[in-house]
Amino acid sequence: MAEATADHIRTVDDLFQELVLRVPRYEARNWIFQWLQVGELLIDSHVAATVTRNGKKSPTRKESSKQHWANPEEPAEVPAGGITKPVDPQSWGRVCDLSIRGHHLVIEPICGFDFPWDAYSFSVANLAAVPKLLARIGKPMRPADARPTPTPIADEERPSRDATKVAQLEGALDRLDGTDELAGLRGKRLLNRLCDEVGPNFSAGMTTLKVAKRRRRQKIVRSAQSRPVSPSC
Repeated sequence: MAEATADHIRTVDDLFQELVLRVPRYEARNWIFQWLQVGELLIDSHVAATVTRNGKKSPTRKESSKQHWANPEEPAEVPAGGITKPVDPQSWGRVCDLSIRGHHLVIEPICGFDFPWDAYSFSVANLAAVPKLLARIGKPMRPADARPTPTPIADEERPSRDATKVAQLEGALDRLDGTDELAGLRGKRLLNRLCDEVGPNFSAGMTTLKVAKRRRRQKIVRSAQSRPVSPSC
């Protein structure tokens, strides 16, 4: 099989966009995560110039985590050229994670970092390895211009803006359940995806998610019970 071209791939999201032409999104995310952990795909982190070191932890997905990824050798302020360093393969799943946000794959912090998170950017370090990785997955099943796009949701199908957070999450579950958007997602990852579906400034906690899931299950049971039963012969 001829090797796939990867001239346009510079980031994990670029690679993700190429993989979703071959496999479902969550499977694509898992392939990339596996390659990162075993060191077949290497990433460089870059901190923008003149950024001041954090006085406190940068935002983290694990709200209750006390862990902080700190390097005492880092300067108080990033020099003019910025700071570029390789990401250790052992960091994936411990320091950084991959999450599907809408139709994109993003790198997220698991713990606090020395500098503000929005000052970090990431790029693929070993671009020569990408075509070989893509060749393992096979050829695209559909053309690049056939990438799925979000289906607009009519306003009347969404809970009102002043609805409770439980209702907002329940509505997001109604819209996304049964799609590959939620495939394999559990716990915090599921919550993050549902919050994205509600809106860019929406946030909720795990307790709210549990209540929303329970209410939705109850609604499904009530709906099933209300269906007329066909008489048996």
